[in-house]
Amino acid sequence: MRLIESGKKPTIVKDFKDKEVLAYFHDTLATIDEHNKEADKALEHYMQAATLDPVNARYFFNCGRLHQGRYAAAAAEYQKLPEADRTAAEPKPEVKAALDKVNAEADGVINCWARFMGLPKNDYPADVKQKVMTALTDLYKYRNNGSDAGLTQLIEANKTSPTPVKMTPPVEKPTAAADQKPADAGAKPGNGQPAAAAKPAPAKKPRL
Repeated sequence: MRLIESGKKPTIVKDFKDKEVLAYFHDTLATIDEHNKEADKALEHYMQAATLDPVNARYFFNCGRLHQGRYAAAAAEYQKLPEADRTAAEPKPEVKAALDKVNAEADGVINCWARFMGLPKNDYPADVKQKVMTALTDLYKYRNNGSDAGLTQLIEANKTSPTPVKMTPPVEKPTAAADQKPADAGAKPGNGQPAAAAKPAPAKKPRL
């Protein structure tokens, strides 16, 4: 990777696509990091791969998958806080920080998977796409006051854009009111709440 990044290319390859090769290498490192239970490092490599090769569905699938796992963990930690603290008119700093973490991971899922669903070149199985769409819709509703009105436009925008189009950040409410609470991480998909249970299985790593 360092050789390629310094401008060196193999002379026996006529059409050497350095960015795609670097993305593949980052994807390989991410797979190793996941195997070693280092999710933060894995996510960083998947995001680097997605930046280098923004039309490869695999990288966006995996970044969404990891963000969803982190969302489920953050939501579980948030729900452990006392209900009185979570519904207080003036939430404590630690409560706000916990909710901010939940929302940031939810936004990560939305941005990765909206791109995944919008990419024209996406040969993932239909059942995987359906599971992604279910979880994506639930999270989008959670972050947009129960409405998925803008989700179709977000996916459509990603169909034609050469780079990822992200969701406009929702206007955060000043308090941790009941309708701001993340759903239980075990919620079933399709009920208008974010659902970690809708996590699709990882796909096999393609050959370069």
